[in-house]
Amino acid sequence: MCPAAAPLIGVITDQKPVGAAQRPFTGAYPDYLDCVAAAGGLPVLIPLGLSVDALRGIFERVDGVLLTGGADVDPVLYGETVTHEKVYGISPLRDEAEIRVSRWAAEDDVPLFGICRGHQVVNVALGGTLVMDIPSQINTDIPHDFPDGTPLDIYAHPVAIAPGSRLAGIVGVANLTVNSWHHQSVRQAGQGLVRVGARARRRDRSNGTARRALSADRAVASRKAVCDRPGNGSPVPGLRRGSNPPPQRNRQRTRGLNVADGYRETF
Repeated sequence: MCPAAAPLIGVITDQKPVGAAQRPFTGAYPDYLDCVAAAGGLPVLIPLGLSVDALRGIFERVDGVLLTGGADVDPVLYGETVTHEKVYGISPLRDEAEIRVSRWAAEDDVPLFGICRGHQVVNVALGGTLVMDIPSQINTDIPHDFPDGTPLDIYAHPVAIAPGSRLAGIVGVANLTVNSWHHQSVRQAGQGLVRVGARARRRDRSNGTARRALSADRAVASRKAVCDRPGNGSPVPGLRRGSNPPPQRNRQRTRGLNVADGYRETF
């Protein structure tokens, strides 16, 4: 595909202190960007801390949005009054940017894909809630988390793909084995997220936590498992190698977010 015609995929960044002076550094893991590029898209990094107008200006120019993995969403944003001791790494800047963009994408029907943390952000943005810590709050023996440094090709458990779901159409199989680095999951699905495309499964085939949620009538998708790497295709639905990329959106659209339809206005 000619690069000029390739869809622009906005990737919201993370921000961490680096160096002796602990100066904030903004970036994203290269695997995400490599996957978007390998599938025919042009990744566009979206920094944190922008004004609402600047963030909206970038959003109006991209053709889709990818929300990547990271630390936990602030429990206050999904109605919790007490934060579990296992919640970590809360970033108000990242929460604000990702939740705003998620709501805009749902309102304007712009393709949105959340992976890992992004899966949780999409749910919270649309009014859903989360399990703050699976090991202490859910009775399950399915392994969902591994120590840092565990190789990516160490798989944790199978997932069962819901027949007839959009995910089933994308991957073309009924079962997958995935890796897993998360301690949270969806508790109550957000507005419009009515279909769970996959659930974690024990090897005895009993079900566990939801791994992927889809909007019934919008171009919104999210998943917990991260089972794709640059050499094996792309984690972006509609941007998989060998498939046609999504059409570019009309970049003249300027309709803003209408929060009167049930989203909680958090920011």
